Amino acid sequence: MTSIGKPLSDSGPEAHLERIVRDVGVEVRAKYRAGQTEHGGRLWEKPGMLARLTQEHHDALVYGHTLREQLAQVALLLDLGDLAQARERLRAILTTNPTD
Repeated sequence: MTSIGKPLSDSGPEAHLERIVRDVGVEVRAKYRAGQTEHGGRLWEKPGMLARLTQEHHDALVYGHTLREQLAQVALLLDLGDLAQARERLRAILTTNPTD
């Protein structure tokens, strides 16, 4: 379980770093293990890593741009005073279990 979405008890730089290391470690371990199961394991022997990295990088750029658009929509809803819709959109952005 990560600290995302929980109140921050300490906002200092070392506490922030520890949250990042802990949360990313949890997420990377889960993603790695799921990938090993899904793709047959032995990632270190798979060919085409550069091409795979390039594809993942392109995906990340698209996701980043899309996230910016989604957050802009939330900001607009807040400006318009539509708190319920803004809250719903934020929860959708922050979901940890995408349906696709």
